[in-house]
Amino acid sequence: MDIHQTTYESFNNFEWLGYELSLLDYDQGTQQVKTLKCGVISGYPKNFCNVVYQRQYTPVLYYISPPVVYSDSEIAFLIDPRNA
Repeated sequence: MDIHQTTYESFNNFEWLGYELSLLDYDQGTQQVKTLKCGVISGYPKNFCNVVYQRQYTPVLYYISPPVVYSDSEIAFLIDPRNA
């Protein structure tokens, strides 16, 4: 598994990793690209477009196949992406 063109294991030194999301808006009429970023809503402590991956969180597995897992097995699993 690669993240940012490096191995997943290279992130073992970090407790959390954060991203700030934005959108690129391309206008075909004017041939211009605008970057749309989230603003801060007054009364809220953080920007809603920040996504943080935290190592301490373990997501709940809703589905796993095969149901019995052995060392070095390959499995398929399903998690809720809102909580992972």
